[in-house]
Amino acid sequence: MAQMNKPLFILFCLCLYAFMPVSAENRILEKGDIAIYIKYPEMPNRMEFSGENLANCLKNHLDYYLWYKEWDFQYIQADRSYDIDLLISQTGYSRYRYLLYLEYKAELDQDRLGLELNISFIDLKSGKRILDQKIFEGKGETDWINIPENIPPDVSFISHEPPDYVIKRVLSETFEFLPVYKRETYAITRDLPVYLVIDQKVREDTTGREYDMLITALEYVSNALREQVGFGIRICGVEYIGARSLTFSHIQPLFKSLILSLPQRQDTITIGIFEPDDPVRFYQKGFTDQIGLSDMVKRNILIASLSPPNNETAGWKAFMNGHSILHEIGHLLGAIHVSDLNSIMNTHTTWVGSIEFDSLNQLIINSYGKTGFEADDIAEHIEFWADCINRSGYKKSDFPVFFYDYMEANKLEIDEVDFGIGNKGRSIEYAVEGYRHLIEKQQDSAELCFYRALNYDSTQATIHYYLSKTTGRNLSELHLKKAADLGFYKAVFELVRSQFK
Repeated sequence: MAQMNKPLFILFCLCLYAFMPVSAENRILEKGDIAIYIKYPEMPNRMEFSGENLANCLKNHLDYYLWYKEWDFQYIQADRSYDIDLLISQTGYSRYRYLLYLEYKAELDQDRLGLELNISFIDLKSGKRILDQKIFEGKGETDWINIPENIPPDVSFISHEPPDYVIKRVLSETFEFLPVYKRETYAITRDLPVYLVIDQKVREDTTGREYDMLITALEYVSNALREQVGFGIRICGVEYIGARSLTFSHIQPLFKSLILSLPQRQDTITIGIFEPDDPVRFYQKGFTDQIGLSDMVKRNILIASLSPPNNETAGWKAFMNGHSILHEIGHLLGAIHVSDLNSIMNTHTTWVGSIEFDSLNQLIINSYGKTGFEADDIAEHIEFWADCINRSGYKKSDFPVFFYDYMEANKLEIDEVDFGIGNKGRSIEYAVEGYRHLIEKQQDSAELCFYRALNYDSTQATIHYYLSKTTGRNLSELHLKKAADLGFYKAVFELVRSQFK
């Protein structure tokens, strides 16, 4: 009987041996430098959706994913006509162990992304293709949020994956085989001391996952700061917010209470983070709640922790909250809002997922350093903004959001308008001056400047909006409606929200 089974046993062992290298290869993949090449076709631009922005989105997410797994990588340039075999034959890769080749095609149909990704991952040392032209195709047409049962049925949520979530899901699924290596964490003496105030719910998480995600987000922020401004952040203390029911709408009263109750720590910033009870509301259509606040004088920030909407992208929580934290730290360092979709200082979370400061804010932060600006220097601070804005070389997208709003509302290109020349130029000049007074809380002076701006151009939707903030009740409503009629989105949002109160 044993003699008869022996050949079968030998065959079984041979089969097992044949399969073992394939299954083990992913588990013991040796760490090595990765050369990355992204190939994409020219695409027609559609508002903010373009081939360049989609490529940036893919790169920004890939940067985080490989940083999180502690892999060294570098992007390479090559002729767009190269396919992967030609790329390997034409380029020397003596310093790289692996080649990651990504080729994609995309189209946007009624705000839904159609994406085709061709991915190869090659061990250049052995010539083995660990991934060989893995094709991913997605139309983003299926519901992607698991709506909790307690959400009212008449509340409408986004029903399709935005581009950045398509990419989050693809990267998570495709490169799961890459091992996670222990990331080196370090602090240097010039790093900015940070005092953490964390939601008690994080402490009560028995798995420790939420705290780990938070620490990863802070490490990500510290790394981004070091690369861009020369210093990172380091934790010097932790305390907890008492556990209670909190939603996104609680952010402002919670922030005020923290500012009043927490001591002001010299040369230290305080970062508060709370977990909303209904995190999925972030994906509700028309969501306008704030997710982050900062106080430049007290050097405090508070963010509402964001959570990915489904299991496939759950690992990206640190990425999302790292962006919120860095944005608010940017404000403490003097940075201002811009409309550049590829800047961390954009007024809203953007699907491109950039963690970079734009050139204007780089200049501001490098000028002020870690301390930001002093409270009694606000007039000089605003003068410095204006000086940066008026320097040549800045694109329209680099301008602070106030100026961008003005240009968009009035369909103007920045290079067509000279400050102080002609009706448009004079109106902008007074608008700028009015905005300065508004920031300095000089309401009467701001109102006078804004009305002078309207005298030169009565169609300024943005100025009508700011006049609604500086005038009395009846005039305020009149200007807000006028701004909405002219298509200014902030005024439209405020009117819509007021109808539901």
